[in-house]
Amino acid sequence: MGEKPGAWNGVENGWMEFKNHRAPLWTLLNKGCDVTASGKYVSSYKTSAERQSVSLGALSIGRIGIIGKGVIASGLASTIAIRYSACRRQFGKTKGDELPVI
Repeated sequence: MGEKPGAWNGVENGWMEFKNHRAPLWTLLNKGCDVTASGKYVSSYKTSAERQSVSLGALSIGRIGIIGKGVIASGLASTIAIRYSACRRQFGKTKGDELPVI
């Protein structure tokens, strides 16, 4: 599939193609729609905009989770940095005289 920009080059992607393959109806991931035995597509949403907003809502939940993990990680990093700087001493002008950083 080629090179990916940024830090995504380590993430593996792939694709698969089926020709002349019929999947049984029970294998479909049909949360908001269905295909009848006669092959008719039936949606539980009235408009395509409503169907799209439901699909994008699931992606938004994942993005919110990623943001939350970033907030937690930055809070932990700040705690470690502040505790370290409170304990750390820096050399003073005379030997043995150390000044606190904070």
